[in-house]
Amino acid sequence: MFLFKKVYDMPKGHPETWSVVDVKHYLKHKKLAEVKDAFRLIDGKALVVLTSSELEKLAGKNSQELISTISQLRAAWNLPPLTPATAEVTDLACASQRGGMQGSNEQADMPPPIEEMATLVLTDRVTTDSVIDGLGITQPLHPSAFASCQGIQDCANALLPYVPDASHASVSAMLTGMGKIGHGLVQAAAVKPAVGEVFGNVFRLQQTAMTAKANQHNANKLLALGQDVLRILDVGAKKGAFLPDEQLDALNLKFGEAINQLSAYTKQGWLLHVVCNERSKDQLDTIHNCVVDLLKDHGMDTLPNGRSLARGDYRDVAKAVRRNLKQYGHGNLTAGLKKLKADDQCTESAHDLATLLEVQTEDLYAELENGVPDLGDTLDVDTFYAISINKGSAASYDSIFSWYDKDHNGSIDSQELRQVLADLGLFDDKKGAEVEQLLAHNFKLADKDCDGKLSYDEFSAFYDTLITSHARQLLRIKMGVAVEEEMKNIFVAFSSFGSRQVLHEMESRSFLKVLKDSNLMGSTLTAGEADIIFTKVKTKGARKLTFEQFLSALQLTAEKKGMAFQETVRQVMTVGGPKAHATKAEAVRLHDDKSTYTGVYKKGGPKAIDDSHDLSTLLDRSEADVRGVKKAMPGRLPPAPKTTAGGGLEQTPQRTTGTPPSRLSMGGAPQRNRLSVGGAPVSLREVYESFALFGVHGATPKKVEMDGFRFAKLCKDCGLVDKAFSMTDADLTFAKIKAKGLNKIGFAEFQKSLEFIAERRKTDVAHLTAEIILSRGPVVNTNPSPMSTVQSIVV
Repeated sequence: MFLFKKVYDMPKGHPETWSVVDVKHYLKHKKLAEVKDAFRLIDGKALVVLTSSELEKLAGKNSQELISTISQLRAAWNLPPLTPATAEVTDLACASQRGGMQGSNEQADMPPPIEEMATLVLTDRVTTDSVIDGLGITQPLHPSAFASCQGIQDCANALLPYVPDASHASVSAMLTGMGKIGHGLVQAAAVKPAVGEVFGNVFRLQQTAMTAKANQHNANKLLALGQDVLRILDVGAKKGAFLPDEQLDALNLKFGEAINQLSAYTKQGWLLHVVCNERSKDQLDTIHNCVVDLLKDHGMDTLPNGRSLARGDYRDVAKAVRRNLKQYGHGNLTAGLKKLKADDQCTESAHDLATLLEVQTEDLYAELENGVPDLGDTLDVDTFYAISINKGSAASYDSIFSWYDKDHNGSIDSQELRQVLADLGLFDDKKGAEVEQLLAHNFKLADKDCDGKLSYDEFSAFYDTLITSHARQLLRIKMGVAVEEEMKNIFVAFSSFGSRQVLHEMESRSFLKVLKDSNLMGSTLTAGEADIIFTKVKTKGARKLTFEQFLSALQLTAEKKGMAFQETVRQVMTVGGPKAHATKAEAVRLHDDKSTYTGVYKKGGPKAIDDSHDLSTLLDRSEADVRGVKKAMPGRLPPAPKTTAGGGLEQTPQRTTGTPPSRLSMGGAPQRNRLSVGGAPVSLREVYESFALFGVHGATPKKVEMDGFRFAKLCKDCGLVDKAFSMTDADLTFAKIKAKGLNKIGFAEFQKSLEFIAERRKTDVAHLTAEIILSRGPVVNTNPSPMSTVQSIVV
C-alpha cells in the first residue's frame, strides 16, 4: 500500500480572517501538528491576541517552538509583539471579546458541562483555563463554546467560519429549511470542529445539487442524506453524544466524494457524464451506504422522528438514457447521439430524452450543440469519454512507454506495437493475415509523421484511443504493466483451478473463489452481490469473463466495499493463486495397517493379466471320446490298462524317463498330466518358450515373451515354490526384472531372474536350471472320468 503525505499550504489572507480550519492548516504547515488539538477551537482573531503564558499552557513541552513561530507570524504582519506572562491573566470575557464572540450568562439548551460553565460568576481571577481545569474537561474549548445562540442568526454566525465563501443569509436559509436546527451543531462544533467541517461539506453539497443541470432526482436524494446527518448530529449533541473523530473525518471524505460526483452535472459536458458513466448509480449507492454504516456502527442512524436512515437506492439514469439513444440509433449508441445532434427540430425522441434527464428540451439541444463534440466516423462516444476524463494524464504513460520500448531507443517500432495490441486483446480470434493487416493499419494511424516509428507523444495519443476499459486503464497507469502481467497469471490460475486444461476465461464459481480467497467477501459484499457484479460485466449471452471484464468486476467490487481499486488489486495479488481446501480422511486400521490384510490382498492383491490369458489356460479342451476320456497325446500318460481274460488288469509298463506320473488322489481328485510343446524339451529356452506360449493360440510370435502369470506358473510347476520362495516372492522377482512400463520379459530377463531365485532359495543357478529342464513344461490340470478312475484301481 502506497502512502502519500499531504502537504498543507500557508493560509491566505490576514491572520485575523483565518477560520478554525485555517489555524489548524497553519500549524501543520509549520510542522507543529502535535499541538493542533490544543488549537482546534481557536480561530485567527483569538490566535493573534494570545499571550506567551497562554501559548505555554496550550503547547506544553512544545511551547518554545510555538512561541517562536507565532512571534514570526506577528512580525510578518506588523502585529504587536507577544505580551509577556504577567500575574494577571485575561479573564473569560476579555478572551471572548478578543475572539470576536459575544459572551452570555446562560443557555437553556446547553448540556453539561457547558451549562455549568454558563452559571459561573466570572471575575478577573476566573480564567478560561481555570474553568476548564475545574470542570475536568480534557479538550480545550474556544470562547465561542460559551456563547449562547439565541436564534438561527446566532447559529449561522457561529457556523459561518466553516463555509468562508458563503453569506450569512444563505447559511441562515439552510438552517431554517432544515427545521430550525443549529444549537446542537454549534455545541458539537465547539467540542469537535470536524462537526463544523461536516456542516460545511453539506452546505457545499446543497449548492452543487441546486446548480446540477441533470440527474436532479439523485442529487436531491444525496442532499437529503446530508441534511439528515446534520439533524442527527444536532440532536446527538444536545444529548451529549458525539461521533469519534475518525468517523467524522470519514463522513467529510464521503461528502467530498459526493460533491465531486454531482459537480460533473453542473458544467458543460454533463450529457456525456450521464450517458457514459455507467457506474454512476453504483458510486452514489456506495457513498450513501458508507455514510449510513458509519452512523449505524455508533447507534446514531435514527432521525428525530424515530425513522432510521434508509439504504441507498438511486436511479440508474445512464441505463435508461443509453437504451433511448440506442433505439434512436438503430442499436448503435454513438449513431443515436450523432443523429440527435444533427436534428435541429424538436422531435419526439428529443422530448423523451429530455424527460429522462429531467431537463428542458432547449437545454438538451444547447448541450448537444456545445457540450458534445464532433466524434467523426471512427471514434465512438465511450472511447471519447474515456479519453476526456483522463485528459492531461499523458505523463502517466511513462511507465507504459518504457515497458514496451524493449530496445530503449526512445520510440516504439512495429514489432513493439504488435505486443501492445496483443496485450490489449486486439488480436484475439484473428489469424496470421488478419493480424498483420490490423497491425499495419494501426501503426499507420499512430505514425503521424510517417517516419516509421512512434514517438512518446504519438504513442500517448494513439494509446488513448485503444483504452475502452476504465479498470484496465487505471491498473496500467496507477500500478504499471508489470502488475497487469501478474494479474493475468493470477486470473489464469483461478480460471484453470479444478480443470486439467489451461483456461483463459473465468466462470462465476472461479470469480467467487477469487473474492473468498482474497478475504473480500463479508457483510459489505455477499455472494449474491458478487453474482450480480459478475452478470453486470460479462458479455450478454456469455457465461465466462475475459481478463478485461475481470478487472472491471474487481473495480465494481472495490466500489461496493468502499475501497480503492488499487487496494483491491493488492489483496488479490497477495493471495497469488487459488487455495486448495480438502478434507483429510481419518486413519482406518483395517485399511492403513497392511498387516491386517487377509486372502489375496495379504499377498499383494489381485494381478492384472493380458488379453491372451482366457479360459483355455484354465481348462483342458483337448480331444476326448464320447465318455469324456481324453485321447492319447504326446507327453501325456498312456490310456488306462485293458482288462484281461481272467478278469484282471493288464500291467502297464512304467515310464523310465522324465518325471514320474502323479499319483491319483483318493476320492476322485484330478489327475495332473505333463504337456510338452513339440516333444520333450532339451534346453532351458525350450522350457521357457513352452511356458511363455502356454494357453496362447494362433501363430507363434517372432519374439517369445513371458508375462507375470506364466512366470508364476513356471515357478510353481517346476517345484521352485516352497517356504524359502513363495508365490509373492515370484511376483516381486518378476516386477524387479521387467523393464519399466512393460508387463512382459524376454529370455534374457528370465535368465537374470534365476539369479534372484537361486539367491532366495540358497542354491546355485546350474542346479536351478536343471530342475526347470526336468519339469518338461507346464502342467495341465484335468478331471478324469469316473470310468477311468475305476480302471486305474488295481484289485
